Amino acid sequence: MGRNLVWVTESDLLAMAPLESLSPDVRAACDAALERQRAQSMTSCSEAEAEILASVAKSVRETGTARFQWKQLSRCPHCDKDGGYVKFKSGRRRGENNTNRPLMYSGVEVNRETFACDDCLERVQAMVAVYLGDTEHACPEVVTGYAPKNDVYTNVKCKCGWTGHKGEMGLLPAVSGSYRGKCPSCGGENRFLGPSVIEVMDGFVLVQKGGV
Repeated sequence: MGRNLVWVTESDLLAMAPLESLSPDVRAACDAALERQRAQSMTSCSEAEAEILASVAKSVRETGTARFQWKQLSRCPHCDKDGGYVKFKSGRRRGENNTNRPLMYSGVEVNRETFACDDCLERVQAMVAVYLGDTEHACPEVVTGYAPKNDVYTNVKCKCGWTGHKGEMGLLPAVSGSYRGKCPSCGGENRFLGPSVIEVMDGFVLVQKGGV
C-alpha cells in the first residue's frame, strides 16, 4: 500500500508550533521554522539567509560552536554569481557549455551547508554576529567575523568516577604534537588503538581562552 505524501508549508509549521502533542521530528521542524522566523524579524534577512542563521544558532545551542571548511562552490544562496560551465573542446558541441561540469569558485561551508561565497562572506558574517548577539559561543572567526573568546570542550567521565571536561584532561604525546587523553584524577589514559578509560558524555563546556 502506497504512502500518502503531505506537503507542509512554513506557515503550517508555525501554526503547529504551539501544540504539545507533536512527534519529535515534527517538533524539530517547528522549532526550526520558529528560529527562521526569529532570524528574519531580527535581521530583515532573506529566506536563504534565515536558514543559515537558524542552522548556526542550533549548532551553538547543541555543540557550542559551528564547524566550517573552505569549499569550491557552484552556487551561492545569497547572490546571482554564476561560475558558468566548462566548454566542450571538440566534437559537434565544441564551444558549447558542458552542463555536467560547472566551473567552481571559492566559498565556505558551515555545518556541511553552503554558507557564502567569498563576495558575500562579510555580509553574512555580520548577520550572524548580530543574530548571536551576547550568546556565549566558540564559533570560529570565519563564521562570525570576529575571533572567538571561548574554547569549547566536551564533557567526559573516567571509569574511576571523575567527571569533567576534555580541557581538564592531561596531555599525551602523539605522532605530531599532543592530545588530551589523561585522567587528572587516577592517571588513566586513552591511548590510540587501545581501550578507552575516559568516555565522552552529553553536553559541553565553554571556557574563556587562556583558562585551560
